Amino acid sequence: MLASMNLLKSLNAKTEVREMLLVDCATKRGTMGHQLKKLRAQRKGGFWGTISMLTLSLAVYLRYLMGDHVLSSSPVSYQLAVYLGMFAYYWEASDRKIQLLLLIKHYREED
Repeated sequence: MLASMNLLKSLNAKTEVREMLLVDCATKRGTMGHQLKKLRAQRKGGFWGTISMLTLSLAVYLRYLMGDHVLSSSPVSYQLAVYLGMFAYYWEASDRKIQLLLLIKHYREED
């Protein structure tokens, strides 16, 4: 129970830090371009990481279908699933942040 509470506190703290970063980007003119560049690189890495993990997961599954049950039941297949989820999360989260920063940039240009 204590470990799950610490995990929730940690996630809440990370969310607050990210939100404050977005506020800083919205209020400081120089950091918007830098943050957009960094998030676009993260989104590109998340995309290619997701593609590569999907490819490797498909290869492990096909090896399972061909009769190699040792490889597909090993921890390697579980690690692939974890990395796939991680890269997909980076891809989605960076995409949402980019959309938010572009919206902030658009409203800033209207003023």
